[in-house]
Amino acid sequence: MEGVTALVAALDRIRGRFSRDAVEAVVVEACKPTAEAMRAGAPRLTGEMAESIDARPVQPERPELVTVAIGPDRDHFYARFAEFGTASQPAHPFMRPAWDSDVGALRGRLADGFGELLTGGVA
Repeated sequence: MEGVTALVAALDRIRGRFSRDAVEAVVVEACKPTAEAMRAGAPRLTGEMAESIDARPVQPERPELVTVAIGPDRDHFYARFAEFGTASQPAHPFMRPAWDSDVGALRGRLADGFGELLTGGVA
C-alpha cells in the first residue's frame, strides 16, 4: 500500500487540532449568539441579571466531555423565577424562546467551527 505514512501523519495533525481547549473554544464561541438572544429578551429591573447571561465552560463530570452553560451565572439564580414564574408572579420566558429560535443557527455555527478545526482554518 502506498500513502499509508502520509495518511497517518494527516490524521495525527487533525487529532492535534481537536484538543480539549480547541473544542471548548469552538463550542463557547458558537453559543455566544444564543446567550446574546437570551440577554436581549431578559426582563430588566436593574439589568444586572441580563448582563450576567453568557456562554461559559462548565467543569464536566467526565473529563473527556466539553460542557458549556448558556444563561445567567450562579449569583443570578433568580432568573429561573422570571423564566418559569412563581405562585405570585407570572412566567416571563426569555431563555427557552431564545434557544428555540437560535438552535438551528447554533448547529450551523458548531459545524462551521468544527469544520475549521478539521481543515486547519483553510477554506
